[in-house]
Amino acid sequence: MLFRSGDTLAALDTSGKLYFVTVGAGLSSPQSVGQPVSGFTYSAQQVLLSPGGQWAYVLEHDPATSNAYVQAVNEHAVELGGTNILGNPAAVGVGPQSETISGDGTQLYISFTDPQTPAQSGVAIIDITQTDCSQILDALCDCPNCDTGNCLVLATITGYVYASQVTTSQIDNH
Repeated sequence: MLFRSGDTLAALDTSGKLYFVTVGAGLSSPQSVGQPVSGFTYSAQQVLLSPGGQWAYVLEHDPATSNAYVQAVNEHAVELGGTNILGNPAAVGVGPQSETISGDGTQLYISFTDPQTPAQSGVAIIDITQTDCSQILDALCDCPNCDTGNCLVLATITGYVYASQVTTSQIDNH
C-alpha cells in the first residue's frame, strides 16, 4: 500500500483501543497522533476513516444482544488533546459484519446478519452530514455596530442593569 505524505491511519488493537498514526511527510517512522481512544460503548470491531481524515467510524458489537452500532470519533479533537471526541453510538442492525464508506464520504454502509435468523440480513445506510459550526453565528447578524473587526456580538441584553438578574425576555440574540 502506498501512502501520501502526511496520511493518517486508524487502527484498533485487540483490547479495543483506537490509535491514529501519521505516515510519510518526511518521517523516518510512523508517528502517533494524540492518545489512544478507549471508552467505546460496546466492543469495538472495525474502524474506517472519512476521506478527509477528520472522522473515524467505529463498528461496535454488543455481545449481550448481538446488536451492531456505529460510533463516530473526532480525529482532530484527539490530535488536539480534546475531551469531546466520541459521538453517541447509532444502532445499525443485528450481527455486524463489516462497514464501508462511499468515496465522497457522505454515506456509511454496514452489513449485518442476525445470527439467530440469517434471513434477517441487510445493509444499514447512514447519511453523513457535516456543518461548519463557525458559520452558524454569521447567520444571526452581520454585526453592524462593531467598531473593530475583531468583535462578535452573541446577544444583546435589553435594559441591562449591573448586578441585576437577566431574564430570558431581555435576551436578543438575533
